[in-house]
Amino acid sequence: MLLNNTKQMSVEMLKEIREAEYKLENENHSIYELCVLHNNIATMYHDIGNRIKTIEHFERLLQYNTTVADVYNNLYCLYREERNYKKALEYALDSFRLGQTEISYKNLADLYFYMKDYKKSVF
Repeated sequence: MLLNNTKQMSVEMLKEIREAEYKLENENHSIYELCVLHNNIATMYHDIGNRIKTIEHFERLLQYNTTVADVYNNLYCLYREERNYKKALEYALDSFRLGQTEISYKNLADLYFYMKDYKKSVF
């Protein structure tokens, strides 16, 4: 029964994604609306485990708004999970530059640890 519910949720999520992508491509939107749509689509793709599409939509969001640290943090996490530390570092530093928050310090420290740059991991 759980498998059927999960399958049904995935089908419903795919429908939502298709509707959102259709809106994105076929309607005029303000910059704010484009950002919201890309964020929502990225989140839905993440929920169904499609990392490539998740990254694609978060990066497309950055074409419209480069001032949201959470988007950089999300991309940092995705690239870190893929062990693409070079890209993860780019996004962690971008987030850090936008606001030196506790999470941005932690992300950089963790990443430097994964990269075996132990001196920087304790800054």
